[in-house]
Amino acid sequence: MWQFKNRMCAVKLDIKMSLLALVLLSLMQGTQTVHVSQWPELVTAEEGGNVTLKCNISYISKNIRRRIVYWFIPGAGDDDDDIPLHPSPGSQYQGRVALVGAENTSMQICELQLQDSCRYYCMLSYVNGDTPNRTIGGGTQLYVHGPLHFNLTAENPFVLYCEINVGNFTGLSLVFQREGSEMGEAMTITPLENGSFLISRELCVKQGTLQEYQCLLKHSSGVFLVKKSLDVPPFYPEESPQPILLYACILVFPSTMLIVILIVVLIKTKH
Repeated sequence: MWQFKNRMCAVKLDIKMSLLALVLLSLMQGTQTVHVSQWPELVTAEEGGNVTLKCNISYISKNIRRRIVYWFIPGAGDDDDDIPLHPSPGSQYQGRVALVGAENTSMQICELQLQDSCRYYCMLSYVNGDTPNRTIGGGTQLYVHGPLHFNLTAENPFVLYCEINVGNFTGLSLVFQREGSEMGEAMTITPLENGSFLISRELCVKQGTLQEYQCLLKHSSGVFLVKKSLDVPPFYPEESPQPILLYACILVFPSTMLIVILIVVLIKTKH
């Protein structure tokens, strides 16, 4: 009986030791995991400006060595090759990109062009112990745009017109808002010779009251990327000018005729 109990205790101890070993192994593996995070997922910037794409690389293990940070655009080059940005930038990015931040992992792009509208990935190449490895972030979608033009049309003061030039229109739309409600005519997307796209939209406005309207560049995720507001003054129909001369003639004519008749009668009377 005592031997059976001792064996049961030994089995329970072995199970506990096995579970403890699994927990320790999981903790050791977790500390060796490299995390590459990119945020925010959507970034917008105006043509000609600069933008910083954020990337944070974290790990606890001391076995991580030979770290090299890469930035690239997947499948956007010739023959669907990746376009490198760091450490060896492609020709269209020469002299326009640099690593920034406390750990030199984020990337700044200068003198932005509409064609820079792409999804960018941050990646860490490293050796974990004796094993080479790579960890890639989730990517950052960059939308480069021109200025947002929003005003009343010169041809018709009752029509609002909004337009913006973008390098990539996928997932984008122009919307009008008034008091939180979206409105507007059908959106138009026009390809331009330089490879960019002109997104435009019109809206007929109401007369008689002062209204604030907004034109917004909206992403399919529901995020508003660019916004511009416009106060539309009240419109009233133009009144026709009053025919003052006609009124005067109508009032004066009877009196004039009466005077003429009296003069003629007096002349005849004298003769």
